[in-house]
Amino acid sequence: MVRRNTRLMVVVCFTLATLGGVGRTGAQGTAVPSPWLSRDIGSPAIAGASSFDEVARTFSVDAAGADIWGNADQFHFVYQPLVGDAVITARLDALAAVHSWSKAGVMIRSSLEANAAHAFALLSGANGAAFQRRGTVGGTSVNTTGGATAVAPLWVRLARVGATVTASTSLDGGSWTTIGSDTIALGATAYVGLAVTSHNVAQSTLATVSSVTVTGSTALPSPQESQDIGSPAIAGSAAYSQGTYVVMAA
Repeated sequence: MVRRNTRLMVVVCFTLATLGGVGRTGAQGTAVPSPWLSRDIGSPAIAGASSFDEVARTFSVDAAGADIWGNADQFHFVYQPLVGDAVITARLDALAAVHSWSKAGVMIRSSLEANAAHAFALLSGANGAAFQRRGTVGGTSVNTTGGATAVAPLWVRLARVGATVTASTSLDGGSWTTIGSDTIALGATAYVGLAVTSHNVAQSTLATVSSVTVTGSTALPSPQESQDIGSPAIAGSAAYSQGTYVVMAA
């Protein structure tokens, strides 16, 4: 039996300190800098896009999609593959509220499938900040409010330690308030980044995000690079952390 469009994960261990490199840009022709990648999740009717302003050090994410909620999601994702524990922090500078539940924030996700388990620290169009998550693949989403009156600019943060993810917000990037923590089935390798959805299948929203930091080694060490050969239907990725390479390939 021939199986098509399946994903193979290869974990390779090295100890050579001189190996190095950078990642590649996203599969949809976006200008996000290495090691970031970007793509739509859940096939929104309106394709999303993302870019990075080198001068302002700001991401712009244009996204449509029904929502990030329920048992499956539709949104645009700017991400890196992640090995193990990490912290992602970002400042949400602006969000065009085409719906009261338009959303932008930081996400850690078990896979790039629409029904993946995930944690999401977000700012909404008119319902403030929240910690939303899906604990298992295909499970039901859960919401914890992080302040119904919160508006941009707002700092958001997710911290992963093992299977526990904690969401926090801040007005200044220095003093943080915890929204909540939960157990998320992320697996050894997850995807960490910026998630944006318009909550409107017929209209996209635009979010601008700055001061994005990811603590934890996800990029290939210099001068190594990676790319797909022969245009596989499912885009691959590569990450490096503490002597271990994680290669996702179709």
